[in-house]
Amino acid sequence: MFDASGTHLASWGGRGEGPGEFGDFAAPWSVEPWPGDSIAASDLYARRVSIFNAQGVHGRTFVLEDQYYRLMGVLPDGKMFLGTVPAFVAGTMGTGLVRREVEYAIAVPDGNLHAALGTYPASEWYIFAEGGGMAPYPQPFRHSAIAHVWGDLIVIGSNDLYEIRAYTADGALARIVRRAHDVRSPTQSDLDDHLDEQYADRTEEERARVLAELEDMPLPERFPAFGRILTDSRGSLWVEDYQLPGEPTPAWTVLDADGRVLGLMDLPPDLRIFEIGEDYILGSVSDDLGIERVQLWPLERSESRQAAGRLAPTATGG
Repeated sequence: MFDASGTHLASWGGRGEGPGEFGDFAAPWSVEPWPGDSIAASDLYARRVSIFNAQGVHGRTFVLEDQYYRLMGVLPDGKMFLGTVPAFVAGTMGTGLVRREVEYAIAVPDGNLHAALGTYPASEWYIFAEGGGMAPYPQPFRHSAIAHVWGDLIVIGSNDLYEIRAYTADGALARIVRRAHDVRSPTQSDLDDHLDEQYADRTEEERARVLAELEDMPLPERFPAFGRILTDSRGSLWVEDYQLPGEPTPAWTVLDADGRVLGLMDLPPDLRIFEIGEDYILGSVSDDLGIERVQLWPLERSESRQAAGRLAPTATGG
């Protein structure tokens, strides 16, 4: 916990298997607001969720059911949005482009399942032969399932298409958000440029080895339709356009609680967003040395409902 000036106040949790502690790998995987003034922190592979109050005192821990490991978010009534970790065993799949599935569900506050939300295709991976075995590589322009809590709804979309489905806490489909977008297919030049940039700091020998391993990696038929999904304190949905190679920083489409487009928003590149409030955007950026800095950007909203209007920060952050 830090105060408004960035001064460290306290640290909660710790490594271990006891109450309020977390494992050594990917933990806490997520930290989400819990109803009232508490927070929920999840231990991914132990399938545990720990609840802390505003003073950091551990209250309780419960284990999630079955295969639902990931805490994706918490609804206002305390129900939890959960997701599976896609099964991935490289040695049993052969080579080529592989796409597993992810399942989503809603659980009540003690971790028991409440409603299933169905199965969606996960990210695409390229499996290639390496050292007598198989090795995975994430397809650079891979499609994936993207999900988020939207007020008292859950939104899930596979970005193969610009279509996002919103579900109630009982698993019923509430609405579908669609938007027309330009479709472009990736080229071999796009892939070559990506790999050149990705491995620019490697030695010539390392780069040659990686490029040889990936020379047969197939390209998807089209680029993804959108990127991240976020929500703000007004209940608006923010959908990031997919960043095409060589294109400027993509805009975000802002939709109201009914799914109608309010406008477009330009955000600073490489900003990892934590929260979008009434008049601010809170996030962090990392410099070339990997040092992370938290930034608060003022946000000026327009009351116009015209889709062509643009929202923009009023300052460069600090």
